[in-house]
Amino acid sequence: MFRLMAAANVAAAAALMGAAQAHADGDSYIRYLNDHNIFVPGINDAVRISRGSQVCTSLHNGMTPQQIIDANPIVYFDLRGVIEAAQHELCPDTLH
Repeated sequence: MFRLMAAANVAAAAALMGAAQAHADGDSYIRYLNDHNIFVPGINDAVRISRGSQVCTSLHNGMTPQQIIDANPIVYFDLRGVIEAAQHELCPDTLH
């Protein structure tokens, strides 16, 4: 019985991890930015995705969204919006 429950728990965890990974992608990040009118300068979507990936790296390294904002006092784009979009679409594991 214990092995069956353990196997079920592993399967459920794998399904959840797969769902989170399927959700986190560059296309959905760009859609989120566009749908929410979040300005991110860049010559193409790859540059815009790179900015979101930088946010995810900072969050995974232990920074809070506010610390990211404080560390970048002069930016010419909606950094708070970029952080929100990145957390929802590129690194949802950073949402608490």
